[in-house]
Amino acid sequence: MSDIVSVFSGAVKPFPIAEVEWNSVLDNIKSDKYQIAVENIRRVKAEQGEPAARELKKKLPAISFCANFSKNRDHKNVLSATGFIIPDLDHLENVDEIFNLLSQDEHIWFIFRSPGGNGLKCAVRSEGIKTDEDIKKLYAACERYFASVYGLKLDPSCKDIARLTFVSYDPQLFKNPNPKYFNIQKWLPVKNEPSVFNPPDFGSNGWKAKFGIKRLEECCRKIKESGEGDQHPTRLKQARTVGGWIASGFIDELAALAYLENAVISSGAKRIQEAMKTIKDGIAYGKKSPLQPLERTSPVKRDDIQYYCDVNEVFGYDDNDDKRDNDDIGDYQGQHDDKVMTPMMTLQNDDDGKRYPSGPHNLAGTIKEWVENSAGSFTVDQLDREFCLMSRRDKQNRSNILARMCACACPKIKKTKTIGKYEIIDHTLNTVDLKNVSVDPFDIKLPFDLNRYCLTPKKAIIIVAGSSNAGKTGLILNIAKLNLSQRYKKMYLASEMGGGEILSRLTKFRDVPLNDWCENLHIAERSSDFQSVVEAHNRDGLTLIDYLEEIDGQYNLITSQIRSVYDALGSGVAVIGIQKRTDSDYARGGQGTLEKSRMYVAVDSICVVDDQPICAIKIIKLKSWINRNLNFHELHFRLKHGAIIEPVSEWMVLKPGERERYKTIYESSNPERKKDQMDNWAFTFKTKDGTMVGITEETFHDWEKTYSNLNLYEELDLISNLALQGKSLLKDGKSQWIFQIHGKLALKNEKAGANK
Repeated sequence: MSDIVSVFSGAVKPFPIAEVEWNSVLDNIKSDKYQIAVENIRRVKAEQGEPAARELKKKLPAISFCANFSKNRDHKNVLSATGFIIPDLDHLENVDEIFNLLSQDEHIWFIFRSPGGNGLKCAVRSEGIKTDEDIKKLYAACERYFASVYGLKLDPSCKDIARLTFVSYDPQLFKNPNPKYFNIQKWLPVKNEPSVFNPPDFGSNGWKAKFGIKRLEECCRKIKESGEGDQHPTRLKQARTVGGWIASGFIDELAALAYLENAVISSGAKRIQEAMKTIKDGIAYGKKSPLQPLERTSPVKRDDIQYYCDVNEVFGYDDNDDKRDNDDIGDYQGQHDDKVMTPMMTLQNDDDGKRYPSGPHNLAGTIKEWVENSAGSFTVDQLDREFCLMSRRDKQNRSNILARMCACACPKIKKTKTIGKYEIIDHTLNTVDLKNVSVDPFDIKLPFDLNRYCLTPKKAIIIVAGSSNAGKTGLILNIAKLNLSQRYKKMYLASEMGGGEILSRLTKFRDVPLNDWCENLHIAERSSDFQSVVEAHNRDGLTLIDYLEEIDGQYNLITSQIRSVYDALGSGVAVIGIQKRTDSDYARGGQGTLEKSRMYVAVDSICVVDDQPICAIKIIKLKSWINRNLNFHELHFRLKHGAIIEPVSEWMVLKPGERERYKTIYESSNPERKKDQMDNWAFTFKTKDGTMVGITEETFHDWEKTYSNLNLYEELDLISNLALQGKSLLKDGKSQWIFQIHGKLALKNEKAGANK
């Protein structure tokens, strides 16, 4: 088994250009080697769509992780196999969650995010892999493993030993320190594999609790009986199953955790805390796909019926009542018919000989009306409870009605992948009256004169994605300040600050009286359901949301929350703050948060100087730009007292790593360290106000790489001498001079490169 893989210059190039160890490939993916190319692909994908991004992706280097090749990627030219297969998981809505689950799997050797950003490349390794046939067998076993344990479908094209995997950029790449080889024989597909779930017999309302306990006990038994090497996938699979039953109301989550913890302990687990983390992650994952028992239907046909009732009301007990069995229901009805039956209900006998409540005709019309007045999705269990459909005949009737509604020329509903679940189709269409459309932009002022560089249309979203303590709230409050005098309504919705903290922030704006804030800005504490506030109170004004949080850790829902706010707007604008990681330009929720925004900025902290943060604001997306295209430009600013913003640079485009050099520059402006640093300056300059500034030898060597077409020593020596003689006046300020020098060097470097 080899650790050597072949490198190809792209997907269309059949000949390898190099051989490297697979570990070296991972190090490059984790570093910033491919960062610019991959981030460009993700940007093009967001702006122009998948086809355009796919063409760029083909130009990335590609790796044959399964083997290395002598001449080309023909199966007969395999020099040695690595034992790896790279399961490809594409078009994931919850990339981070699945990444977290897979990183706990002992069979996964490494995982990284795909160049497109919404997929994962993971690695499974097995012993005895030599040929393409071996890879296909390994794929079949992996396909069953991923479907059974995680409910995930693999890309079938990865079952080829010559399969290429594009490099990517993922600083969070996971590499398992103690991986295990995958057991192919154990997970090969089994013919006529039985269904996992069986439908329960009809009983009292207590059957849900009984059925849930039975399912929970089955899952716990499998965890207890799992052996070494099989415990993690068993725990995850069974926890996912339990999560599905929790979501559909069959199992209580707290009770389930207690049961499962006892099962983990009984299985002989040595690390209980880690095992329970797997259990909890599996439950959270499973809750997103509620499970329903398989329906038992009868072929007997009968006329549509209609009845509206509550099962608890009819039989006089609640879902926790587990003392009655099937026969008790008929007896209980007979004793209390005069008390619980309404004038609309009668009793009917079903095929099983038991008596159930019945009512007037036209169930089809009632279900249709119910669907037309609902939105989203529903399950057959909800319908059965809503209309008291308890007998097999009634459920068969309901199934026929739903089938007809799905098959009609203009269907109102459609089936989902989840058994027993339907999605309601919204056919309404808001047409645009072009004769009465307003083309005037929304009158909004933005910090750093951004409104001079773009037009903000009416009904628009502006996203401020900020890392922790990077000035996100300060920017949003400055937007409020700049627009206080506007005639439209202004509303500030705070999710993490109380009234006292908000007041403290606003009083930092010394040039704005408190009375102006009180009269011109509506302030409210709000942490969720922002679209309802916008729709009810401020469809046509400016709404500032500080900030939009994920729901129960489900970052994938942030995109839909943004869309809901957009749909609630009339002619107004919403500025939405969202948290983000420091190592990403995108907010929690990923690139999907770009979709509805007209302007999207990322805010990060660079350093702290004199107890004041210096931050960077970077334009990730700017639609309808005018005067100057500022996409991917950034500006650095000082944040005073958490409210006042003061620019310390101009708008500029920085290469990867350059921001770190500016951090050094900003920190060197601290007067307490100035004297010590002057001794280490390689070049000294003088600004217009007579201030002495300079750069270190380390900075000089960094600049040499950037301006490789110049004799940097001569150029800086010339600038330094002219500045000291007062013949070349550099700008004042703590960092303005550095941008002036960069501008001169960049211009000369470009000309020198063109003349080569």
